[in-house]
Amino acid sequence: MEEYLDNNSTTPEQIIDVAPILKPEQVNIILKKTQISNLRKVVDLLPFISHNVVNQLAQKATKEDNYSNLGEIAPFVPKEQLEKIAEKEYESHGLCHFESIAPFLKRDYLDNLAQKAVQRDEIAAISPIAPFLSKDMLSKYVKEQFL
Repeated sequence: MEEYLDNNSTTPEQIIDVAPILKPEQVNIILKKTQISNLRKVVDLLPFISHNVVNQLAQKATKEDNYSNLGEIAPFVPKEQLEKIAEKEYESHGLCHFESIAPFLKRDYLDNLAQKAVQRDEIAAISPIAPFLSKDMLSKYVKEQFL
């Protein structure tokens, strides 16, 4: 199989077709040798690949500054890794892309991030993640701003 992969290219669509009958290690090998330009193309493969490969895909997306697709793979990325990615995203773009990954982050983490965002950019900055914040956090900021 590796010899075939060295001499032939595969597309994510081809991998999706054969993934259910392959061993996870085989899917991992194929994915590592395949050029993936868009995470959305491999979402259907995520149940068939290892956490390590999912982490690599997530890291690749962040290196390419492609945060918009992270919501697609967030359910498969360990929370610690997702928090690291979220931190980079926040530093680069604020909270504008967080709607898709916020449901998969810990509430305490989001509350701390919201606190940073309010200090840096005012209360309106937390609107993308407001539904995922604790009631205590939201009450505190509403009282500070409006009461």
